[in-house]
Amino acid sequence: MGLFDLGVPVKDVRKTLKRRGSYRDYGVNSKTHIIIHHSLTKRNLAGSNAESYARYHVGLGWPGIGYHFVIEADGTIKYCHSLGVMSYHVGNHNRYCVGICLSGDFRYEEPTQAQKECLRRLHAYLTGALPNYKKTLGHCELSGYEWKQCPVFDYTATLKEKTKEPNPFDQFKPDELNKAPNGATFSRTLKYTNPMQYGKDVEAVQKIVGTKSDGYFGPKTKSRLINWQKKKGIKQSGEVGDYNWMRMFGKKEVQKPKKRKEYWRVLKDGKQIGYYDIDENARNVILEEAEKAMKKNQENTEFKIERELK
Repeated sequence: MGLFDLGVPVKDVRKTLKRRGSYRDYGVNSKTHIIIHHSLTKRNLAGSNAESYARYHVGLGWPGIGYHFVIEADGTIKYCHSLGVMSYHVGNHNRYCVGICLSGDFRYEEPTQAQKECLRRLHAYLTGALPNYKKTLGHCELSGYEWKQCPVFDYTATLKEKTKEPNPFDQFKPDELNKAPNGATFSRTLKYTNPMQYGKDVEAVQKIVGTKSDGYFGPKTKSRLINWQKKKGIKQSGEVGDYNWMRMFGKKEVQKPKKRKEYWRVLKDGKQIGYYDIDENARNVILEEAEKAMKKNQENTEFKIERELK
């Protein structure tokens, strides 16, 4: 799974954030730790976003924003630096640390549920994407930063929480539904959530309902979906379950295996003397042939019945 396949909004802002020069990139193999931060800016403020943090850090004389990722209050993940970049966020530890910052001042507020969910998904991705990953720490757990109130919230508990995804298959089995033309498969109920769902499956649905195919399931997508459901005479739920997906993209024609027919071979001294589709007939033949053999004093004659499927 790639960074842009997390099922939540991920925006690549590496080329658009304010900068004054560039950080050195030591390659992804240089990173062994993931560090969790909070921004110390209350999340309801207009400046609680990656763009504002970049301007602030450049104002400090840094080449650019200090974090590799920023998770904003609505759950949007801003991708700020490639993984190998040695940006400034943990002093002498910068070279081996990837920084994730959640917008908010968690001395006085808690991360939103959207932020927590996106942190879990991003963290799961990073632990697989960093070949030399060792551990995840809060900013204050690094040597020299014990005094710092960052990230304050219990990130370890957040990472241990599991999101319970209900089974999206109600009327069909996974292998019965067709892929969308863009290759997307049905694997979850698509609906408007916070954070917004994102992916090729959403993009495929957007093309069907006639709205901008950006891959984000927002309120406009929900509205267009309800209109589509109304026209098709489907319950206007504003969600795409397995039945809606089937109406959009169809289902596979499952070939039922042909029932194999049962036959019985009658053998006399190893040679076939009869071939029947009902075993009762085969038994009758053996009795008749055995009776003939007895009359001819051929008591040593061997008879067999063998079952065969065709």
